Amino acid sequence: MKEMNQKEIIRAYKAKSKATSEIVKKIQAAYETYMNGRSEKQFDEMLKLLEKYCFPVALKYLDIAGCRSRDNEDTVIQNARMTLWSYIQNDIRQGRIRYDFAYYACGIYKNRTIDFTRKIIKERTNLNEVSLDEPVGDDGKTVADILPPDTPNFDETAEIQRMFKDILRLYITSFLTSKEFPPKPLALYYARVLPHLIGALSSKTMSSAKWAFERMNSFSVSELKQDSEKTIRSDIDKNLRWGPEFVSRLDEMVDIGDKLIPLRDVIYTSQYGVKTIENWAKSMHEMSSKTLTKLIMADRELFGLTKSYATYSAKFIGYNGGESR
Repeated sequence: MKEMNQKEIIRAYKAKSKATSEIVKKIQAAYETYMNGRSEKQFDEMLKLLEKYCFPVALKYLDIAGCRSRDNEDTVIQNARMTLWSYIQNDIRQGRIRYDFAYYACGIYKNRTIDFTRKIIKERTNLNEVSLDEPVGDDGKTVADILPPDTPNFDETAEIQRMFKDILRLYITSFLTSKEFPPKPLALYYARVLPHLIGALSSKTMSSAKWAFERMNSFSVSELKQDSEKTIRSDIDKNLRWGPEFVSRLDEMVDIGDKLIPLRDVIYTSQYGVKTIENWAKSMHEMSSKTLTKLIMADRELFGLTKSYATYSAKFIGYNGGESR
C-alpha cells in the first residue's frame, strides 16, 4: 500500500471536509423539502441522510462510555428519532425553518446518546437505586448534595478527550510524513512526544533533550525508527508509520569521521548531542505545528472543537512554548 506524504494527507482531509459539506447540504435540502411537503417518504429520505452523518457521533460516545452494543445503538437511535420528530413537529406549529438543521439534529443525536450513557454509568455505580433528590441524614442534604462537586461533565470531558486524541494523531502524522533529515523528526519524537506518552515528564515540561539523549542510548537510527513506530502504532493509531521519505533517506551515506556508512546504521547519540537534539526538536515542533494547523482547518468538525475548547487545544501540544530541560 502506497504511503501518503504531507500534501496528500492534507488533500485527503480537505476532501473529507468537502464530502461532509456536501452531505450537510443534502440534509438541509431534504429537510426543507419535508417541511414544505411533509410526506412520510420525504421524512424517511431526510432520516437516511441524517443518520449517515450523525450516527458515527453517537457511536463514539457509546465507545467512550464502554457500552457499545447493537441493542444500545438501536436504543439511542430510536431515542434521537423520537426527540427529533417532536422538535420538528413543534417547529412546524411555530412556522420555523432551521437553516443549520444538520448541526442542530446532530446535537440531538449526541445529547440523546449522552443521556443514555449517563444512565448506564449510574447503573454501574448503583446510583439508579435511589433518587438524587432523596434526603440523606438529618441536615436536609440530598444524594445530589453529597456527590463530589468536581465530578466532570460527561459531555464536555468526552469531547475534550476526543479532540486531544485527534490533535495528537494529526501532530504525529505531521512529522512522520516529513521530508526532513530523519534524525530531526526522531529528535522531536524522543524529546517531546514519547516522554509524555509514558509519563516521564511533568505537564509543565514540554520537552527534554537530555531525557531523549539518555533514552536513545546506543541505538542506531534504524532501531530508533522501529522502536518509535512500534509505540506510536500501539498507543496512538495502528495505521501510523514513518513515511516513504523518511524510510528512503535511511539509505543515505553519512560521514562519521573516518568512513561513510548508511544513515540507518549510525548510532544516534554518537553523532548528535543534547544541544543538537534540543534545536532539532524545537524546529521540528514549529514545522509540525504549522502542518497540524492546516490539517485541523481541513477537518471542519475538529476545527469546531478546537475553537470551543481553545484553552485546552492550545496547551495540549505546547503552542504556548512550555519549559524545556
